[in-house]
Amino acid sequence: MFGRFAVSALIVLCLASPRALRAQYYPGPAYYGQPGGYYAPTLTSGETNYHGDPAYAPPQLPRVTVTSAPMGCNDCKPRVTVTEHLPTDPGWDYQDTPIDNFIKTVTKNTWLRIGYKNWDIETPGNALLGSPVQGVIDPRRYFPLQVAGTQIGSGRVADLSPISLNDRNGIYGAIGIPLTHGDLEADIFRIETTSDGFLAGDLPTTQDTTTPANQLFVVTSTLSNGQVGTNAFVYDRSFGATFTSSIWGSQFNYIVEAQAPQYGLRFRPIFGFQYFNQSERLQQVGVFDQFGALATPIVSSIDARTRNRIYAPQLGLRTEIVMDKLVIGADPKVGFGINDYEAVVITDNIRTAAEAPNLTAESGKKFAPFGALEVFARLAITDAFTVFCSYDLLIMASMARPQSSIRYDDFGVAAPTPGITAREGFENMVYEGFTIGGEIRWK
Repeated sequence: MFGRFAVSALIVLCLASPRALRAQYYPGPAYYGQPGGYYAPTLTSGETNYHGDPAYAPPQLPRVTVTSAPMGCNDCKPRVTVTEHLPTDPGWDYQDTPIDNFIKTVTKNTWLRIGYKNWDIETPGNALLGSPVQGVIDPRRYFPLQVAGTQIGSGRVADLSPISLNDRNGIYGAIGIPLTHGDLEADIFRIETTSDGFLAGDLPTTQDTTTPANQLFVVTSTLSNGQVGTNAFVYDRSFGATFTSSIWGSQFNYIVEAQAPQYGLRFRPIFGFQYFNQSERLQQVGVFDQFGALATPIVSSIDARTRNRIYAPQLGLRTEIVMDKLVIGADPKVGFGINDYEAVVITDNIRTAAEAPNLTAESGKKFAPFGALEVFARLAITDAFTVFCSYDLLIMASMARPQSSIRYDDFGVAAPTPGITAREGFENMVYEGFTIGGEIRWK
């Protein structure tokens, strides 16, 4: 009976005094990693755990200190043991997270470039604004115009030789991110929308009935049912043309890290992708009023528009000479892309003043290779700022252009629509110029 009572009293005493019992137990040294929100003993200052790491004890947290002697040794000197309650979340700035480390790694030595571009764009040249004329070697020069066998004057077909697309301004931006085994670079540029035009100034002001050959006209010559003939639409009041061009593009490249010393001659392969977008427009407007005899002049217009969207993987080899403050190099590249092109021709009042507008279009995809060369120099002004300049050359094949996308034909007055329509026409183009600007690099 007494034994059962003693056991019951001992159990009650244990449940009522957990802290006193735990204070009599001396826990051995323990290793602590990240704070985890548990109640754990921590070594005193200067002591180490069995891993050899110093005790973890943030000074701003409260501590509970107890003293005890080792169990079974009442004569031993008491030791000091410190326990503390670690918070579940030590705070956002306790230490760098994996995301913090990733951002620091990526942004270190990342650079940003902003620059000014100046480009010369391939002009349409002396493209004829009409068809060949039967019996005429060069329709750009005046030739006799006849109606029912009677000469009414001399006419010529205008061309686009007055058009210039040189010295066009643009903007350039690029970013580079260093990676483990190379650099990832991306850039984008845009050339301002440029326009140039001309107005013919050699048209007659009054009719000359005595010397018809002295009356000079500008004409739009056409085929006759697809065959070279002598058909022409005459303008006696005015004729002009305007050419407009808009270009932008972007590219993404991975440049492999050079397996060479930091300074000197280095070769770095380039693997990338380029997108190139070019839109152009050619507007022709001619006015005929038969020397003022027509109450409503015939204002004829031919409006041709083209768009090229080129998607091309590209390969290259960066060759550069790296010095302490100066880098000189060249980036030759070749690409083999697909040109997603469109060509639209809209005509209005070609034969009469009451004629309705007529729209025709061609579109498709065409293989479009290209070659590019950039010769550059970069001079470091400080560790974080660099100035750069480059010469740019780009040669594109299979480009749809408005002057090549017009079919000049006529099916006679009985035809429901005029024969001046859209067709597939492609040219090779050359772009060249320079870029200057500055570079900011994060250290």
